[in-house]
Parts: sequence; C-alpha cells; structure tokens
Amino acid sequence: MMQQNPSDFTPVTLEELVWQESFREWVMHPTPEREQYWQGWLANHANQATTLSQAREVVLALKVKNRPITDADVQACIELTRQYLDLPQSDVVNSSPSAPGWVWKNRLAIAATVSLLLLVGAGLFWQQQPTLVIGSSTTVPANTPKFLTAKGTTVRLDDGSLIQLKTGSELRYPARFTAATRDVYLTGEATFSVVRKPDQPFLVYANGSVTRVLGTQFTVNAPSGVGRVIVKVLSGKVSVFAESEWKRAQQQTSYQPQSIIVTPNQQVIFERDRERLSKSLIDQPIVVNTPVGENRFNFVNTPVPVALKILEQAYNIPIVFDQQLMQHCQVTAPLGDEPLFDKLSIICETIGARFEVVETQIIISGKGCESP
Repeated sequence: MMQQNPSDFTPVTLEELVWQESFREWVMHPTPEREQYWQGWLANHANQATTLSQAREVVLALKVKNRPITDADVQACIELTRQYLDLPQSDVVNSSPSAPGWVWKNRLAIAATVSLLLLVGAGLFWQQQPTLVIGSSTTVPANTPKFLTAKGTTVRLDDGSLIQLKTGSELRYPARFTAATRDVYLTGEATFSVVRKPDQPFLVYANGSVTRVLGTQFTVNAPSGVGRVIVKVLSGKVSVFAESEWKRAQQQTSYQPQSIIVTPNQQVIFERDRERLSKSLIDQPIVVNTPVGENRFNFVNTPVPVALKILEQAYNIPIVFDQQLMQHCQVTAPLGDEPLFDKLSIICETIGARFEVVETQIIISGKGCESP
C-alpha cells in the first residue's frame, strides 16, 4: 500500500483496495499490527473512509482469494445481487465507517460492486500465482517481501536514498531493505540519488534491464509498453545488465554477465527485444569537475591542446586529437555557460577544424596551424 504524505496522496479506487493483498489479510485475518497500520492509513486519508468501508464489505462478501474465477463464483455473484435487490428499503443498514464490522450503509451498492468486480474486473486482478506486474514486462517475484507503491512523487527510501518520479511513473519498493541487495522496480522515468552502501548494492529493475549501483545519481527512463530503457549517469557510475544476464549470474556463481559500465555524461540504451546494450554520450553533457579559477572557460591566446584538456577534465569526456598537429594552434574565446558542443564548435571554427562524437568520446580533426 502506498505510504505518502496526505498532500501527495493520490486517491485509491475500490478495486485497488479489494485486490491489495495486505488489505485483504487485514480484513480476513486481523491482527493488532494490521489494525494499527490500517487505522493509521485511514487517519491520514479520512476522505477515503467510505471507499475503505466499501472495499472491506466486498472482501467479506466474496472472501477474495488469489485464484481464477469460476462458474460458481459468477453464480454466487448473481445470487448475491438478487438477494440484495429483493431487500426492502427498511433492511438497508445505516452505519458510520468507524462502527464495528465496518458495515457499508448502501447494500445495493455492495451488490452492484460485487457483480462488477466478478464479471468485469476479475480477469484483470485474479492470478493463479500472484506477482506485482510492472509495466509490460518486469515483475516482482512472488517470494519477495511486501512492496509499497509510489506514483509520480518524491520518495525517500528506508536507506535514505531519494527518488524523484516523473508524472505517470511508478515505483515499487520494500518498506525496509533487509535483503543482500536493495531492489526496486520502476515503470516510467525517475531520477535516483542513492546512498552509498558497498555491502548492499542498489538494483533498479526496469523493463527487462537491471541497473546496479553502490551509490550515485542517475536517471532511468523505462516507459510502459516501450521495449527500450535509457540509463543516464549524473555522478558516480553504474553497471547495466539485461535482466536475463543478471539472473543467470545469480544462479551460476562462475558466470560473468555481460554489462556496460556508465559514468557521468554517458548513457546506455537497452533494447529489450534483442537484449542489446549500447553506450553513448548524453545529448547535453554537464560540467562534472569545475575548473579552478573564476575564468573557467575564458580562453585568451590559449593553446588549443590546453583548452581541449580543460574541457576534457571538466566534462569527464575523452577528447581525441593530434597533439603535434594542434601544438601551434591558439584560441581566444570568452566561453562560459554554453553547452559543451557549442564550445567545441567555436574552438573548431577558430582553427579550421571539426569535431564528431564517436560513442563516448569526441574526435577533433583538422589541418593544424602554422608555427608563429
């Protein structure tokens, strides 16, 4: 169940509550711990009291279990609906949601909801072996701890890591990280600021890919229904695997899985259908290591090899050029906050050279400059 501040809360539907495993366990097998949790949930989301009451009544009426729908279920639903439709108005019980038994005051609505859930929604929510489906392809294994869900908000995890979800994105995560790894499951796009814990790697499962990190900042873009994942690193480094490679490595300790290491200003694209990983520079590289001094990129009669070295270190991107050919070239350009590729265009135009991006490096080519 989602744990969010009331201001960030997105209302849940009746169906979502009915098919929430922890909710059904509380209804069917109440314990002090479960009662405390759901009473606390209700206190934070008072406007959902009616929905919770209705969902509880439906679970009690159906005794919902994770199993396929049967003909007997359908017949029971029809009979239940008929029974409630035949009740006189005086038999409709009026009670507040906090009353014992959480009696839903509109029994006709119960019957209609039961019918709808069985005849329309059951095919969407009943599973023979329940798993939490993420997007179109990534699933949370059934034997993992209970996972919480957050949608389109900022989430602070148990370890202190911070995740900013884009609108429409969804993250599933455990309330506490107790396993050897910190596993989360993403659909959509999010920026991760992960607390460093070398003894407990952080894993992001997204659309058939696995991103492994010890502690860094990066973004993962894995839209639902799209067979491609893009991982961009802002600081530190991560390793990206096909999920099949990662699982094989867990099963075979001697197996070395194929992966790509991604560092700042780099990105990796994972194509799910071919399980192919490719690395390149991000569209707009940012300064990773700020140059010393106030005039960081203000070049005045600066030897081009020196200017290029400053850019290489600042953006953490290899810049390849012929040192001997460029040794007599100089550049005067008051560069500042321009994007990296604009800076390079200005320098290259000054000395009659050109640059191109090849995978994760920049190559400068030109005729060079005559000695003064």
